[in-house]
Amino acid sequence: MASLRAASRPAIDPNTACVACGSEDEPETMLICDNCQQGFHLSCFGLAVIPEEDDWVCAGCATLQNLQPGSSILLESPQILYSDGSDPHLTQGLFLGTIKSLGSIQHDSTCTFRQVQAAMNLAPAPDSLAFYSSNTY
Repeated sequence: MASLRAASRPAIDPNTACVACGSEDEPETMLICDNCQQGFHLSCFGLAVIPEEDDWVCAGCATLQNLQPGSSILLESPQILYSDGSDPHLTQGLFLGTIKSLGSIQHDSTCTFRQVQAAMNLAPAPDSLAFYSSNTY
């Protein structure tokens, strides 16, 4: 099963620092996601006012919640193309798939994620391939 991950959860106090900008300024303008407990400034999330809903979730958590079996997904996947001694040459592309089954949304110290079992196309999406070697970095 693959894992789809929402916004990375750095080891910060969500009551004082924004996940998007890292700033501890203006805590009165901070929203806390009811799912992942991460903080976001209204302006960093593109909101002018605090939402009226009792429960608010960030875009990453909303995406994970809205996944359904039968839905299409696009996953990025690196693969070793060939190796020149100790320098592997890699290809990376986007692959379209269909969700077969879903696990529950989970949280750990670094992120929010959901296990997904999907049937993936063997061919990459058009114009999505990139080629590079480990020495490119």
